[in-house]
Amino acid sequence: MSREIKFRVWNKTKKEWCGYEGVGNVFDLNYSIKVGSFMCDNDAYDFPNDELVICMSTGLKDKNGVEIYEGDICKVAEHYDGDLGMAEDIQQVVFDDAMFYLSSDLHEYTDLSHQNGNDNVEVTGNIYENPELLENQS
Repeated sequence: MSREIKFRVWNKTKKEWCGYEGVGNVFDLNYSIKVGSFMCDNDAYDFPNDELVICMSTGLKDKNGVEIYEGDICKVAEHYDGDLGMAEDIQQVVFDDAMFYLSSDLHEYTDLSHQNGNDNVEVTGNIYENPELLENQS
């Protein structure tokens, strides 16, 4: 089974997402970034590039059908037994060791693919446009 490998690119200078079109061999088979070239908003760039951040799609969607990317900030409903009910946590999507994780403190990871079919995950923003969503997280 294969899936389309998709990316989005954040322009740190312009503080906006730009249209990405792969040109060179920017990623190897382990999805590690290496030297290459690509097009972004009809401009050619070499990689690595300090102006741009490339974020890979997880291939998963949240409970509303929104595609989840590396760097997204998600509201995660965690289910508890007993009278505790359900609690929500704000977590960031990170890519580490060839896997996507949810992390609330960047030291503890939860495998994103184990989130009950992502019915309890909702994308609320991303670390580039909405870093304040992670404030007050432990």
